[in-house]
Amino acid sequence: MIAAVTQEGKTAFNCREEIIILEHNDIVLCSVNKKHVTIHTKTGDIYTFFGNLKEIEDRLKEKNFVRCHKSCLINADYIKRIANNLGAWEIEFNCIEEKAPLSRRGRKMIIERYLSENCTSC
Repeated sequence: MIAAVTQEGKTAFNCREEIIILEHNDIVLCSVNKKHVTIHTKTGDIYTFFGNLKEIEDRLKEKNFVRCHKSCLINADYIKRIANNLGAWEIEFNCIEEKAPLSRRGRKMIIERYLSENCTSC
């Protein structure tokens, strides 16, 4: 369950027996598996709680958050590499070890955006 936005640029999350407040720019990856949402932060902290990704996506309606897969929402500011690993595309981040899957539908948009923001001579 997600609590209300506490102030601009921050959101409160109800994580089991505590409420945490995260700045949007600290969030690297949000993933969901069977209604368990996991949030990875740039400092390496991991938070898990019950919820759905659509609700988080609605709260993080900022230009740097992108749905790369039906189960993942990423902060595009932290993309290190986009790679095809044995036929499955995935995203690597510059501050956490976790990788995110990249769907066919999201691949073109994310690759174009990643190249336009990070590669001036490509």
